[in-house]
Amino acid sequence: MQGTSSTTNQPSMDYGSKLIYMCHAIAQPVLYIVFRLGTPQKSPQEDIFTYLQALPSTTAENFHSDRDVLRTVRKTEKRLMIENPDGSKWKLPILFHGIKIACESMAPFNDPAWFNEGTEIENSLYMLKQLYSEVMHQASAISESEFKNRMQRLRETLVDIIQKASVRYGMSTTYSNELIQKVHKGVDLVISGDLREPILISPTGQYFHTALNESSIHYGVEIFEIIRTISQPLLYKILCLGTPNKPPQQDFHTYLQSFSDEFTSSKIRKIFTKADIKLMRENLDGSKWDITLLIKCIKYGCEGLAPFDDPVWYTYEGTQLENCLYRVRHHRNEAIHSSLEMSRLEFLDKVNKICQTCTDTLNAAQLEYQEYMTTGQRDQLIQQVLVYVDRIKQQDHSEDVLPPITASQPTNTPEPAITASQPTNTPGPAITASQHTNTPGPAITASQPTNTPGPAITASQHTNTPGPAITASHFFQSSLSIYNSLSFSMSFNFTLVFSL
Repeated sequence: MQGTSSTTNQPSMDYGSKLIYMCHAIAQPVLYIVFRLGTPQKSPQEDIFTYLQALPSTTAENFHSDRDVLRTVRKTEKRLMIENPDGSKWKLPILFHGIKIACESMAPFNDPAWFNEGTEIENSLYMLKQLYSEVMHQASAISESEFKNRMQRLRETLVDIIQKASVRYGMSTTYSNELIQKVHKGVDLVISGDLREPILISPTGQYFHTALNESSIHYGVEIFEIIRTISQPLLYKILCLGTPNKPPQQDFHTYLQSFSDEFTSSKIRKIFTKADIKLMRENLDGSKWDITLLIKCIKYGCEGLAPFDDPVWYTYEGTQLENCLYRVRHHRNEAIHSSLEMSRLEFLDKVNKICQTCTDTLNAAQLEYQEYMTTGQRDQLIQQVLVYVDRIKQQDHSEDVLPPITASQPTNTPEPAITASQPTNTPGPAITASQHTNTPGPAITASQPTNTPGPAITASQHTNTPGPAITASHFFQSSLSIYNSLSFSMSFNFTLVFSL
């Protein structure tokens, strides 16, 4: 069992939350270093698109035209890149894309090295992005062995990236070795949960990434866990409600083909990615399908809903179930792609919006599938969500879990249980990112050009934040309660466990 912290101000985090924190506080700054090393002529105030347009053709040989570059950047990415031109607040996928399209001495953006394992830095960056995707798309708590395995893979990949960046961009051996040691130390502290000692990514005091405040990051981690705790079992239940004629042992691909003639094998391959197929085969009952996959299956496989190409699936406002599902996915995407750093007011605002979306979704689901869900069952579920969210907002630690919920189980097969790891100590400290050439230079802040000295920033400890953060035991014990409460009785002979 993971231990608990003796310091009340330091929130404990489960294994999944630690991995999210690891990606944000250590992996993200390392990629930021690579991005700055590969764009030595770019001013922190200059957005990446202006920078690329100004490059001579010999330098920007990866690109045929500005239009080619823009086609590889989604609207959301472009907005974030422009809002934060120095890149210090870009999440890992955006940093990966920024490196891919802007860094000198890298392979062209459509080179196979960006999409496969191998020995080049491009391959290692691809592997880090894949690991990040695994962490952010996990649908439930992970075991200790899974946690240790992923942490080790992240550690090895980050060290590999630093070593290859050192060769590619001429970093001094001394600096790269110091940077590797800082990464090792940071990873160890994240694993142990020891926040007493700050970690500086650069031994020379150079900073290109503002210091990450542990408490503000924790709010972002909480938002992600809240979404996963409430939305995933809710969506799973909607999928069950909307597929009453699916035999328990029938794989979902076969079911879709029987559901509609237009779902040919080739069309299904276009709908589901290889990762989707892998996840569905590894977790037959669907209890660990992530939010994106569940919404995709609901969209294409549930009865009574709009056609999959109907605009209602992409409309934020509205009371239809399709609108609500779009909002659920929006909250999930925002949590993954936006910065984890936020104030308590921002945190509470996001919590309120998530709660309202869950309430709207339950109301819409009851109207759509009222044959299988009564208003009383809907109200019970809404009340449980409200109690859970209210406790989070109040930071109430007077009880470990939500009050027990009495809900009848389906007669055929019991609801698959969620196994949740126990909370550990507090997360590891934040790491600030830096850029380094062969000779040490002054500290750099996001608002300063590269030749302006600025004060060094250390990662602050979790001390003066308002109120203790809710613990991971709330997240996953509550998840178990809510998940079980969602297993309401159905008026037909149907097993809730999918067999694919």
